[in-house]
Amino acid sequence: MARPQNLLTAKQVASATLKRGLVADGGNLYLNVGGPGSRSWVVRIKVQGRERDIGIGSSADVTLARAREIRDTIKALVAKGADPLSYRGEAGTTFGEVAKECLTELAKGWKNDRLKTRWEQILAEPYAKTLSGIDVGTVGVQDVLAALKPVWQTKPTTAKFWRGMIERVLSWAMAHGHRDADKANPADWRGVLRHLLAAPKRGGNWAAMPFADVPAFYQSLTAKGMTSARVLQMILLTACRKNEIAEATWNEVDFKACTLTIPASRMKGGLAHVVPLTRPALDILKAQLAKRSNSTDLIFPSDFIPTQPYEGSNINRLLAKPFTVHATARSSFRDWAGDCTEFPRDVAEMCLAHRVGNATELAYRRSTALERRGALMKAWADYLTAIDCQTVAAH
Repeated sequence: MARPQNLLTAKQVASATLKRGLVADGGNLYLNVGGPGSRSWVVRIKVQGRERDIGIGSSADVTLARAREIRDTIKALVAKGADPLSYRGEAGTTFGEVAKECLTELAKGWKNDRLKTRWEQILAEPYAKTLSGIDVGTVGVQDVLAALKPVWQTKPTTAKFWRGMIERVLSWAMAHGHRDADKANPADWRGVLRHLLAAPKRGGNWAAMPFADVPAFYQSLTAKGMTSARVLQMILLTACRKNEIAEATWNEVDFKACTLTIPASRMKGGLAHVVPLTRPALDILKAQLAKRSNSTDLIFPSDFIPTQPYEGSNINRLLAKPFTVHATARSSFRDWAGDCTEFPRDVAEMCLAHRVGNATELAYRRSTALERRGALMKAWADYLTAIDCQTVAAH
């Protein structure tokens, strides 16, 4: 008895009530229902005695009628002993094209544009363009190696991120019918890649200036009239991440309480962080307030586009290699707090917005530790401005 076919209707395919998983249309065709807005067609068929799942595209791009046509074509190809993927024709979708589609979909779920911007910057690099014109269905280990090697040892943090991007794009291609879902992902580090590439250098992009040298560096910034110097001084005084300060807005500042409240959307840990502001930090903010433009709410707007935050690259250039803003602002502060003060470890960790203890302890500490954090940050500000390292007693 022949199994039923054409069980689904176009209305059902678009319905939001379908449960996650494979929904059968019959005749080897299935609708793979993932999260919201994630639906793709799969043809499940035996090829040379082995069952394979062949992705044939998203339901947003491939109609139900077209999916059935492709299914019938694939079944006919398998019956003749031909490659079922040849239904796509000779011209496949390129890695670059799929990367853009993948990025558009992923960016919908990101909290801000920073990740999207980083993806776009990397995809524009020469080493990324070695992949961009290749049919995504044919990308292999050697193609991935060629794209990674230019940055693998020289820019380990970028290389790690880039490898993850490639893996994500290829997985997305499999899910949307641009690549054989049965093939191993050549960018998966757990596969053969780890046997072909040496482990990337650790921390190559995150060198911290010795804390003994930071006060002199901070003082040298005072003589510079550039906005980038003010931003970097503010980052050093608060031990914050670069984006947390560069993207700060005036409604986050409470001059009366002497605090800056960074919203959860800009915090790595996803929780709002209240930063106690010291006198030097308040002086910088007041200087910026005096020249505030009505066209933006940003504390440190771009010199070129006032509605955009100040450019991170200009801030980076103030530090000589191998030192980085992130490590110098945070690791140097943490080393100083541990070596030169008697403040408890937990207070220093909370200054960096690191999680300390369980949920109950966190709630208690958030309500009681602001004053103690303020005392530690004042000691740090005094150290930076006085160029003098002394043992500081906890308050």
